[in-house]
Amino acid sequence: MEAIRTIQTASESKLTIDLPASFVGRQVEVIVMPVEEVATAHLPPEQDPRYARFIQKQPPLSPHVRKMLDENPNLLKGSVLHYDDPFEPAVPRRIGSLVMILLDTHIWIWWIEGSPRLTLAQNDFILNATGLSVCMISCWELAKLVASRRMTLKLPILDWIEAGTVGASIEIVEFTTEIAVEANNLPGPFHRDPADQIIVATSRILNIPLLTADAKILNYPHVQLLI
Repeated sequence: MEAIRTIQTASESKLTIDLPASFVGRQVEVIVMPVEEVATAHLPPEQDPRYARFIQKQPPLSPHVRKMLDENPNLLKGSVLHYDDPFEPAVPRRIGSLVMILLDTHIWIWWIEGSPRLTLAQNDFILNATGLSVCMISCWELAKLVASRRMTLKLPILDWIEAGTVGASIEIVEFTTEIAVEANNLPGPFHRDPADQIIVATSRILNIPLLTADAKILNYPHVQLLI
């Protein structure tokens, strides 16, 4: 993509820019961002001051997980042998910034194991995001699914989580006091599932969009969602 060469003039109501000749006759989209957002737009989430304090400091991959991934880069594709998936396809209604996105638990599972349940739009959002994250509570939900035999994995669950986060460049967002308080003070009516409350609160506190197929969340107007 060719870059804008210079900004000629700028005022509160008008912005004049100098474009390369190749732009003549073409439609141009100009995105105006605050200076502080431009400065951090290309930082990885763990270095971005907006998110860094929420991101779990994860160690490097353990040797045995690294060995498994080196031997089979597609180790996690199809690694979910059984999943009692409660979600029907739903259409999200709103869109947010793609600086970093938060994956709902089922979206994380679908993405990591290569599930056909992931739509083309959801896949594109993940591929085009500058950073991916999941809540700590999603690890708990995954463990609960396995413990209750609603899900069967090819790998031990700790190995799956490690490979599906550190090995997949997905950050784990800590469950902080701010998120805990927000989860119990969400505006408007929301259903009583604590995990969903925490996931929505995390999206709100970090001010990042949530990618989900959960109709109960998609119908909640007080959280950024991706379409």
